[in-house]
Amino acid sequence: MSVQSSLLMTSVLAVAANHLGFQDPRYSAIAFQYKGSTLKSLRRILTADWRTTSESELLGTILMLCFLEISDQCHPNWMAHLDGANAIIGRPSITQDTYSDPILSCFIAPYFAAHNIMAYTAVANPALEPRLLEGGRHWLSKINRPCQEIDCIIGCSKELLSIILETSLQIRRLKKNTSPCKLRQARAWKDTTERKLGNLKQEIPGDWSSEQPPSSFHSVIAAWNTAEAFRHATVLLLQYLDDQDSCHESTIQSCVHTILELVKQCPIHEHGARSSSFWPFFIAACHSTREQDRVYVLNRFRALERPKRFGNIRPARKVIEHVWKQRDLRADDTDQERCGVRCFEWEDAMAQLGSNISLT
Repeated sequence: MSVQSSLLMTSVLAVAANHLGFQDPRYSAIAFQYKGSTLKSLRRILTADWRTTSESELLGTILMLCFLEISDQCHPNWMAHLDGANAIIGRPSITQDTYSDPILSCFIAPYFAAHNIMAYTAVANPALEPRLLEGGRHWLSKINRPCQEIDCIIGCSKELLSIILETSLQIRRLKKNTSPCKLRQARAWKDTTERKLGNLKQEIPGDWSSEQPPSSFHSVIAAWNTAEAFRHATVLLLQYLDDQDSCHESTIQSCVHTILELVKQCPIHEHGARSSSFWPFFIAACHSTREQDRVYVLNRFRALERPKRFGNIRPARKVIEHVWKQRDLRADDTDQERCGVRCFEWEDAMAQLGSNISLT
């Protein structure tokens, strides 16, 4: 596709140069030039002759820009690109989409679905919530694979990703309206969803057959561990819909322990391969209270930061450290007081640090 599209090819070259720039600073200027050229062409297309460019070409280019900004110290513009992708969906076009290949859509849809939904669980600016919710729902509907099949781009199944989105929505609604009626409805929804999560069976993709080489066995185990970490992180989030009592905290710490044990079995590749278990790891880290757990979290962050392939690692670590500091300073406060004006403590930390972290 990039061979036939100069717009997309320029964005791919920008990502490639940025990647090489981690080892050789001379490529950073080249990355900046390609990025600027891509943005200039994209702006011209969207404001003048967008009807001459296919949707797949535009979305592919925006995906690369989003990827580039996250890699480049998690620059806040990645959220602007994500918003741009959400704005393009459903746009009328007179150009036939010559790239409407099922394989292409199976890559683009999960990427934008995961980024919208994970961003919806960590929003520094409340004004972004409606668009992230709408974008998450749209891209979920475009994922064309069995609902319980683990998607390695996402890290879990489509069904679980949908539950994460709806859980975040329920928590945000409850934060805005804590009337007795809403509390009862939220707890009833929590109990139903918790049972659903307990019975949820996420499946390894059918094309990962037993006839593949032995090395693929480790990939299967890692995929299953990651998907399970996502499931337990969702159970943890559900506790925000319940009474803030000792049982609630006990469930949270049990989830933290399980998630960290699962993450320990997901190796960090020395060449900087993407960590699909990053979202559940972040959620568990924010709630960790034991000294040994926090030491492990920081050690894993150091290992993740070492390859320098993804710029979202350091900002996320800063947010977690800020959450720990504030939690320790206000150890005697209720959970509701800890969360401040936002739904989650990490959102308050993001706002105070001026950070738009990416958890994918």
